[in-house]
Amino acid sequence: MEEKKIRLGVFGCYRGSAIAACAKIAGAEIVAACDSNPKMIERIKPHLAEDGVIYDNFDEFINHEMDGCIVANYYCEHVPYAIRLLEKGISVLSECAAAITMAQCVELVRAVEASTAKYMLVENYPYSAACQELKRVYQSGSLGRVVYAEGEYVHPMSVKEHTGYAPTPDHWRNHIPPTYYNTHSLGPIMHVTEAMPVCVSSQAVSRPEIHEGTLAQNDPFALMMCKMSDGSVISFSAWAQMGGHGHWYRINGTKGAAEITRYDPHRIRVVYNGYDRPEDQPRDSVYAPEFPFDADKAKKCGHAGGDYYIAHQFLEVIEGKREPFFNVYRATAMASCGILGWRSCLEGGKVYQIPDFRREEDKKMYENDHVSPFCKEDGTTDIPATLGEK
Repeated sequence: MEEKKIRLGVFGCYRGSAIAACAKIAGAEIVAACDSNPKMIERIKPHLAEDGVIYDNFDEFINHEMDGCIVANYYCEHVPYAIRLLEKGISVLSECAAAITMAQCVELVRAVEASTAKYMLVENYPYSAACQELKRVYQSGSLGRVVYAEGEYVHPMSVKEHTGYAPTPDHWRNHIPPTYYNTHSLGPIMHVTEAMPVCVSSQAVSRPEIHEGTLAQNDPFALMMCKMSDGSVISFSAWAQMGGHGHWYRINGTKGAAEITRYDPHRIRVVYNGYDRPEDQPRDSVYAPEFPFDADKAKKCGHAGGDYYIAHQFLEVIEGKREPFFNVYRATAMASCGILGWRSCLEGGKVYQIPDFRREEDKKMYENDHVSPFCKEDGTTDIPATLGEK
């Protein structure tokens, strides 16, 4: 008898179609999709099951029989839809950051805690072959305990590209502060060390000429620093929009260090001091690791194979075989770093404690904090997304 496949829906078919393609490779069936844009609907059609159904409104879509849903609508609009899915017992795989306000973080955590379904954040950068090897090396213990780590995600866009993605004044890309989209820089470090951020301090840089010709009202860079639950300190940039596209991660331990090489993100360097070198390891080595499993499938998927492992893990989560690494608590911790990190920038680097939303007192502290840099219906914002020219 053929094993019954996990049934997935897709809400938001631009990015959702890419994740859906990887979920199919991982063994899922895409039974429904929802998007109001006909062009996006065309993107998802090749991945739909033969009897898959397409919807143009969420109210009908949510009533389709499915085990889980890929939530890939606009960055600033995930939470209300994720909560409705969770309330209906449908597991959620949520794209980008978990939430855009502290109150949303609380609402999302409470919804997950009250649901029989599971929540998992799409954070794919930790699952490249190089980042998975970085974790394997660190978790082996040969580097000792992490002292200091760095993460960097730099993704500038041309005026034409930015305008294509963000053609209207109220589009989220035109108002996102440089600390908010931090999952691709903070996420890999959290995955390698398995530590949580406990406080954040940030400094931003204003360079309006970078966005000249676009409708952007935000800054291109912020340097963020966190104290972590394991006692280490990390520094990272979130979504940096400046010269030199790329991403990079480094772990410095008490006995050795490992990093993704800057010149080739598919390779890693592991280095030890001579007096701390394990007997079976060279003092300094650079190599290109392979994926730990399903390499042939991962190589068919985007983000250096990371999209496959996210999809594969989500299916295992739905099946009850494991818990998600980027669960609601890690996801909202990263979102809190972005939200409070931007307040730190606006206040000259003030240190903010990161709440632990497993605790009810921390939920109470932020349950009514709706401050947001994104546009409301009347076009206004609560706080700016730029320091202003300096």
